[in-house]
Amino acid sequence: MIPPLPGARSTEAKASGVGKFAGSGTMAGYGIGVEFLVYVVVCVVGGWALDKAMGTGKVWTLVGAALGVLGGGWRTIRAAMKLNATMNAQTKHKRK
Repeated sequence: MIPPLPGARSTEAKASGVGKFAGSGTMAGYGIGVEFLVYVVVCVVGGWALDKAMGTGKVWTLVGAALGVLGGGWRTIRAAMKLNATMNAQTKHKRK
């Protein structure tokens, strides 16, 4: 049997689906923050592109920003809750 590599994710972290840094709370937090930022930037850029194509001023840019914040916020809350459950399970497992 081959031993796991240093820094390899635990079985709980793999099953949680939080991300490749699920074993480290700080890195997972950074990953969640970056994911939120990506949601906002992609939606704003998409709205800006629609505004340019349609000549509508800043309407779709604002709609994109709102959708990015709402979608990114929803995803961030869900990922943070999942990360919290994973970290609690790991802490509980270590105490035994």
